[in-house]
Amino acid sequence: MANLTQTKRLIPLCEKTGVTLFLWGDSGVGKTEGIEQYCKENDTILHTIRAGQMEAGDFLGMPTITNNVTVYCRPNWLPEEDGKKHVFFMDEINRARIDVIQALFQFVEQKKIHQYTAPKNSIIVCAGNPGSEYDVSELDPAFMKRCLHIKVTPTAEEWINWMSQNYPVKPVINTIRQYQNLLDSPAADISWNLTQSRRGWTNVAKFIQANPETDLIFEITSGLIGHEAALTFMQTLNAKEKPIPAKDVLKDFERVKEIVEKYSNPESSRSDLLNITTEDLINLNKFKKSEGLNKSEKQNLVEFLMTIPADLTANFVNKAFKYEWFRKLVLVNSERFKERQSKMYNELKQG
Repeated sequence: MANLTQTKRLIPLCEKTGVTLFLWGDSGVGKTEGIEQYCKENDTILHTIRAGQMEAGDFLGMPTITNNVTVYCRPNWLPEEDGKKHVFFMDEINRARIDVIQALFQFVEQKKIHQYTAPKNSIIVCAGNPGSEYDVSELDPAFMKRCLHIKVTPTAEEWINWMSQNYPVKPVINTIRQYQNLLDSPAADISWNLTQSRRGWTNVAKFIQANPETDLIFEITSGLIGHEAALTFMQTLNAKEKPIPAKDVLKDFERVKEIVEKYSNPESSRSDLLNITTEDLINLNKFKKSEGLNKSEKQNLVEFLMTIPADLTANFVNKAFKYEWFRKLVLVNSERFKERQSKMYNELKQG
């Protein structure tokens, strides 16, 4: 759920990440007004397309023959490259017929339709009405997973400010100031059955790299991977105890040794976080190269493996043993690795 101000702040993030913004909300809630405000404030040309009123040919263009080759003509509402900023607002998209939605699929994802490519500085925003109260179609999962889904809920104050500028009728405005519960009718919560997916997690990573403001992160993640997965992600993101970066282990183990010892202590065990660090170590590009790590990094790695729980050490050795340089490292430090192996067997017997 995002208010109007937050929704407008999401638009440049979507442009940066290449993920299409999909706004959900009841008719008249302010989705269109929010996009119009953004375009006016950012010197952007707005193209509003009511998908429910169009046919597939309106998007694909009419075919013509050129040099014995079928070419689709560009519809006149699609602009050519002009160096300006454009927003294509695909409104009421879930009111469109299935064939129209299929025709829109490539445009929503890639900003392309046949030979046509939208101007470089273009943003696509979709919008739809939710729930059983509207005559709408259900969008398929492939379409849904390509978008960031946001429920638009402007605050009463945002609506009052908009009314004051456009329809300054004091009795109406003052009534809502005093009785904000009368602004909207009670409505069922919006649910789009969005669940986690590999594409969704990839898009989460894109948005995190775009450095969104803190108050937008949960709205973004829940709009990409669903509510439950977003809650788990936020717990990980906000956790006080975090995995130790692999590069820190290799650069200066002494600096992180105290944390490694704490995570390895049975009374404060965080084997889950240590396991993430070991996986990150193996996935480092330099780890996979034939020359492997440099001398100091190898020594830091050995000290790390001698400190973490013995079962994690054994698991790491099994995975990394395929690299020749690592096998040599184990051979050079064979006595220490044997000691760790013996410790693991003793722990298993005691267990």
